[in-house]
Amino acid sequence: MLSFSTIDVLSLIIKRWKHIAIIVGAALLGAFVISSEWIMKPRYKSMAVVYPVNIIPYSDESPTEQLLQLFQSADVRGMMIKRFRLADHYNVDTTARPGKSKLYLTISDNIDIRKTEYESVKIEIYDVNPDTACSMVNAMIHFVDIKARSLQREKTQEVVNIFQDQLNHKKVIH
Repeated sequence: MLSFSTIDVLSLIIKRWKHIAIIVGAALLGAFVISSEWIMKPRYKSMAVVYPVNIIPYSDESPTEQLLQLFQSADVRGMMIKRFRLADHYNVDTTARPGKSKLYLTISDNIDIRKTEYESVKIEIYDVNPDTACSMVNAMIHFVDIKARSLQREKTQEVVNIFQDQLNHKKVIH
């Protein structure tokens, strides 16, 4: 049975120190090159936490869950794609067959939206430009606000139409 002692290991290291130094040097050089800005661009994070104050609940879902759905809606994603020209920004060819799917996957890799434990929604956007990441967070909040107002107007118009129909029905009866 083979057994190694500390002395045996140290003598082996001393004996092969040139080989070990070359391997360690190559690993350090490789790590430096791969992690440099030429290969891996740094990504900056911009973050916001939003509380659902302008959301009127329409169902059993909480306002936070409804806000989360608005942030993840296709309308908001479409507005973000158009406003920031995300296909060009992420160098994705949307005319190719899996282009849209690749764009949506890239967007989901760079945008993280989740519910917090305090009934709010946390938005994190990563980008190679810190100003762009910040602008994207602000724009996304603005687009969700527009979408929420639009939904509220639609629901309010439905209620107005129902009351108008009831009023017309009462006028006919009397």
